[in-house]
Amino acid sequence: MLRNTGNSMKIKNTFLMFIIVLLSSFNFAQVQNIAHRGCSSLAPENTYVAWVKAIEVGADYFELDIQLSSDDSMMIMHDDTIDRTTDGTGLLSSMTYAQLRTYDAGSWFGTEFTGEKSLLFQKHYN
Repeated sequence: MLRNTGNSMKIKNTFLMFIIVLLSSFNFAQVQNIAHRGCSSLAPENTYVAWVKAIEVGADYFELDIQLSSDDSMMIMHDDTIDRTTDGTGLLSSMTYAQLRTYDAGSWFGTEFTGEKSLLFQKHYN
C-alpha cells in the first residue's frame, strides 16, 4: 500500500513546473480567440446573432456543433434534443428541418433574442 508523502507532492509540483517552463519556451505568435458556439456569453448559442456578436468582439474563429435532422439536414445545434435551446421539446434527429424552424431558439437566452431560429449548416456555410 502506497502512502501519499511529501515527496510525491514535490514530484508532482516539479513535474508541473517543468511542463509550464516547457510550454512557455515555445514562441506562440499570438493567442487566438475562439468563440464557443458563437459568442454564447452574449447571445443564444449556435445562432446567427451569436456569430455576429463573435465578430463584433473580435473573435478569430468560432466553434459550432452539427446534428442531423430526420431529413438529413445538417442543423447547427449542440444537444441531441431541442429542449434546452429552443421553446420545443424532443429529439432533434426525429424532426425535419421545416419542423425545427418553427421553434424559437433565442427567447430562452433573453427577450431581445425572441424569434432567433435554429440554423441549417448548408445555408450558412459559404
